[in-house]
Amino acid sequence: MITGTGGGQGRAAALLFAREGAVVVGADIKTGGAAETVRLVREAGGTMTSTHPLDLTDRAAVDAWIAGAVEEYGRIDILYNNAAKAEFGSIAEMPVTTWNTALRNELDTVFHVTQAVWPHMVAAGGGAILNTASMQGINSIRSGPGGFAHAATKHGVIGMTRELANEGGPVGIRVNAVSPGLILTPATENIKDMPGAVEGFLDHQIIKRPGTPEDIARAARCSWSPTTPRSSPGRTWSWTAATRSSDTLRHGGPRRPSPSAPAPGPARGPARAPVFLLCRAASWVILTGSLRLGRSASTGRTRSLRRAH
Repeated sequence: MITGTGGGQGRAAALLFAREGAVVVGADIKTGGAAETVRLVREAGGTMTSTHPLDLTDRAAVDAWIAGAVEEYGRIDILYNNAAKAEFGSIAEMPVTTWNTALRNELDTVFHVTQAVWPHMVAAGGGAILNTASMQGINSIRSGPGGFAHAATKHGVIGMTRELANEGGPVGIRVNAVSPGLILTPATENIKDMPGAVEGFLDHQIIKRPGTPEDIARAARCSWSPTTPRSSPGRTWSWTAATRSSDTLRHGGPRRPSPSAPAPGPARGPARAPVFLLCRAASWVILTGSLRLGRSASTGRTRSLRRAH
């Protein structure tokens, strides 16, 4: 299930995931763009349905969308919380209504869809959730107009991702976030007209060019590979990309063992995971330039890999 499939990163993900064999269930508030994505996926030989227009701040509508997918396909393996609408402006000038809109469109949407999907994944024995955060949720960026509202919501998405990974680990649900830098999509066209905005973003990126939706779709693909081991009860393993990058993917299992969890098994599972993820993320690592592996469950040591350009 992918939100925001009407264009940009959501469309790129739908095309890539369908090409990989996934049955894609999309949604967007933009009717024309969503319908076009469905056409493109089917034209390429993939399978996709879409609900549009769908307002993700409407909980009843979200519940109906999720329930329809479960009724049609029996389960939900992957949720990609891609949809969002950012609000920019200085603290001195932003109206309270704009601030509240930012919270609804960038935090509430992730909450509603994730909470609606969660019990279905638990019942199925697990799944994978990917949230779209932002480089601005990690670094302060000189991006023209005030970015404090967007930064606040994306910090929230990153924090939510970490805690959901902690909560989901014991039930087999992997939760990750991808944090794009400046990505060229129809939604970001206006940024090019903001003085200093593009330069501010690129100053924090290793590769001095805007990214593409396909860059992010490939990073997203790494997070839900069927051969990536799921988080297991009582095990802690994570990997984190360097913050000075155009894409950051965060992966985590539970930080603390559940009191009722069985004793950890052999270290083979967690120890193998970073090796696989590094191989699968090759194109993404090239984009970020640096990848840091978190503390290993098997050795307790922190390992890192850096690539030169």
